Amino acid sequence: MNLIDTFIEGLEEDTDKVDLKDILKKEDLNLWEKHVDIFDSIDIDDVLGSLKKISAKYKLSHNEEITMLAYVKFLEIMVMKAAMVRGLEMEGMEEEPTKPKEPEGNMYG
Repeated sequence: MNLIDTFIEGLEEDTDKVDLKDILKKEDLNLWEKHVDIFDSIDIDDVLGSLKKISAKYKLSHNEEITMLAYVKFLEIMVMKAAMVRGLEMEGMEEEPTKPKEPEGNMYG
């Protein structure tokens, strides 16, 4: 079974969490931690500067570089979608205000 299927299977079980230490070999876990660190270091407001720092700090394989560029594209798409949603929300505010619906139940008791 591949890693993603194993991860999904772990999520579908009645456990509280999936521990990657149980799924990944030591070298795979190190690679996973490296990628998490790299992804976390990408500043959405300064992608170019972030990529320069990553390039200086890490020696990435060709496949890892492709992964980083795919992640940058993913961030771009997410920012674009968020802006689109905000735009739609702003358009909705310009229309006639509607009477708010009464809550169907209490949130706290």
